[in-house]
Amino acid sequence: MSSALSMLGGAGQRLVPLRVPLRFFGSALGFYVASWILIGWGALQDDGLRAGLGPAFAALHALTLGVMLSTVMGASLQVLPVATGATAWTGAGPAWLWAAHTGGVIALCAGLATGHPRVLALGAAVTLGAALSFVAVLVRLLVRARHGGVLLAPTATALVSLVLALVMAASLVAAYLGWGVWPRAQALGLHVLFAAWGFMALLIAGFSQVLLPLFCLGDAPAQRSSRGFIGLAWVALLSASVALAVQWSTGLALAAALGLAAIGVHAQGLWRSWQSGLRRKGDAGLFVLVAGWIGVALSLAATGLEAVFPASVAPPVIAALLVGGLVSAVLGVLTRILPFLISMHRGVRRSAPVGVVAQRALRNFALAQGLAWSLVLAAAFGAPAQTLLGAALAGLAACAAFIRFGLLHVLTLRVSAQPRVAAEVLPVKRN
Repeated sequence: MSSALSMLGGAGQRLVPLRVPLRFFGSALGFYVASWILIGWGALQDDGLRAGLGPAFAALHALTLGVMLSTVMGASLQVLPVATGATAWTGAGPAWLWAAHTGGVIALCAGLATGHPRVLALGAAVTLGAALSFVAVLVRLLVRARHGGVLLAPTATALVSLVLALVMAASLVAAYLGWGVWPRAQALGLHVLFAAWGFMALLIAGFSQVLLPLFCLGDAPAQRSSRGFIGLAWVALLSASVALAVQWSTGLALAAALGLAAIGVHAQGLWRSWQSGLRRKGDAGLFVLVAGWIGVALSLAATGLEAVFPASVAPPVIAALLVGGLVSAVLGVLTRILPFLISMHRGVRRSAPVGVVAQRALRNFALAQGLAWSLVLAAAFGAPAQTLLGAALAGLAACAAFIRFGLLHVLTLRVSAQPRVAAEVLPVKRN
């Protein structure tokens, strides 16, 4: 097996300016704060986790489009050029993409929260354009890739899923304006399938196959394991899309079982990489990542159970497991990506140690994150509405801890630059 460290050869020439990913990561954390505020607002209005226009629906899209997609955009624009050896996207393009995506999601969430269809449609149109631009950029990077085969198939599949999810989303938004062209139930099911499991889960899995071996200094997953994972994922997505289109409950349960098998193969490959690593000490960020994947797996199991035994699992429970799992997995990956990018941009310059303080902030984030989503899950099972207020407070605490974790690493760039500036300005005393 080839080492994941080989992708770092010449990586310095493929670094984009650090402000490019940091803009997207900052937006993601801002949307995470907004999502918990919206959840608290919905609880005060006794909206709870009710489907339909309102604060809860806006919070859901702040999590999916705001937190998840913003993080994926920022990570992809830097990680993919390094992992594939392709030329990074530079110039004003990333800034325009960030502005369009962030502004579009803000307008979309505002329209969802207040129930204004025209604001919703405007935000959806801008977000759709930004997402399609992002797809075009990633396709260009994949076409120019010189290596990184482990990442190519999951990324390509995720991009196809994203396009399909956007088509279904356009149909759903058009229905609010009276122009629906697709049955709402089918469009909603396919939108969730391709957006959550097809796009987000596969892209996180692809990044994990590169980043986890890199951080534990181990071998990349075997090609056989990677191909088995992506093959099972393809069959699961195809089976689920057919089952949703023809309303075949047994086919949906089969697709859920195939998805669980894909997660098992993926986890086994990463476990072998971890066992071969030279640095196998985990931290709270890794715990959040693993907990997120457990949540995704439980959502698949719950979906299969609901397909076989209707009304056995409430839809809010499945949604809480899926969204909470994906958000935790995304933020868990971000706890790995952010220090990695900072260290690459810092280069050989020395900086003040942040290990103890940053790990404390990371532990606080993990604890608050776990508490927040546990309370959301309890509310999905029927706990009183006040439970969501507690979840919102715990979620805001998680946001504060993660922001502190990120700032501790970002500020090392200023500290590390000071000795070099001092050496250039101060005269050298000779004996």
